[in-house]
Amino acid sequence: MQIETLGKKCTGCGACAASCPAKCIVMKPDGEGFLYPEVGDDCLGCERCTKVCPVISHKKEEIKAPKTFAAYNKNDRERFCSSSGGIFILLAKSIIDDGGTAYGAALLEDMSVHHIRVSDTGELCRLQGSKYVQSIVDSHIYESVKKDLEAGRKVLFSGTPCQCAAMSRSVGENEGFFTASFICHGVPSPAVWREYVKMREEKENSRVINASFRDKRLGWEHFSMKTEFENGSVYTKPLEKDPYLRAFLRNLCLRESCYDCTFKGDGAYGGADILLSDLWGAVPGILPGKFDDKGLSAVYIMSERGDLLWESAKGGCISALADFSKVSDSNEAFRRSVIRPDARDVFIREISANTFEECVNKYAKTPLRTRLRRKAIDLSKKLKIYGFLKKLADR
Repeated sequence: MQIETLGKKCTGCGACAASCPAKCIVMKPDGEGFLYPEVGDDCLGCERCTKVCPVISHKKEEIKAPKTFAAYNKNDRERFCSSSGGIFILLAKSIIDDGGTAYGAALLEDMSVHHIRVSDTGELCRLQGSKYVQSIVDSHIYESVKKDLEAGRKVLFSGTPCQCAAMSRSVGENEGFFTASFICHGVPSPAVWREYVKMREEKENSRVINASFRDKRLGWEHFSMKTEFENGSVYTKPLEKDPYLRAFLRNLCLRESCYDCTFKGDGAYGGADILLSDLWGAVPGILPGKFDDKGLSAVYIMSERGDLLWESAKGGCISALADFSKVSDSNEAFRRSVIRPDARDVFIREISANTFEECVNKYAKTPLRTRLRRKAIDLSKKLKIYGFLKKLADR
């Protein structure tokens, strides 16, 4: 069975386990907390798992350059609570307002990340914002998506490109099914995340009850890690000072498949109807809020269904047509995987709540060029010339 020979190429999407009629495939965590399929003796040899596997079944498609937009949400609160420009919540609202449901990654009470179902727009805040931990898509989520579609409801499924491809293959062709994915840096280890949470709890002597991986209180370009505690205290550190964000951004704790991701490059995002990302590079000059450091999104329309979804949601945002090549070229993760650090394995082996900061300081040194750039950004904001400098750079 091919599913057993995937090894480290497996993305942990769980589609194989959800599709198995004999229920003989179980997703089990390895020592790093990443899930991999384990096939039992009751296997029927039907190969349904192989058919839904996004890696085994993946084929790059020849596509023309997708329509691309620079955009941000008109609602400042929704934009602030989002990782970038706040576009996902508009897409999800348009589906739910039409009687549908939305599925996405949420931080649970125990600080693990799982996909959940949302049918009330008031609950969409749980799906907003990046979660820099691999989300678990349990088998019941696959079943729930199919039941919603069978009941005639529209469904928006959001997730990494491999998760969207897996769900698309599991659902099959259905005009009520929509996917919103994003340009993915890579998914970090749940085990490393648990050790970080444990470290924070031991330092504060209180339980972590919430976390934000992209807090914007210092701005979008200089985001922070924020954790809230049961005793009412709050921890917040910018990306270059928080040890977890440093480890993530230095690629030290990613899933093995992320270092050679199948879903990179033109024609590789076949499971996505709409693809979202931060927009860091040159953008059209007609967006009035593009330099306000509240977040700006790139929106790639990858299919006809994606076009329909965008048309239903774009009234809630300020947007402008952008050049696909320029926008995609400004995001290196669009076309290539991150480089696997030599210290990746030893870092994960040595990490624990007691050694977390020590290991990060040892293995995740931030390059001088990056440190200088961030200091320059902070200084320009203090001098209130940030927008002016951004305009000059955009010309």
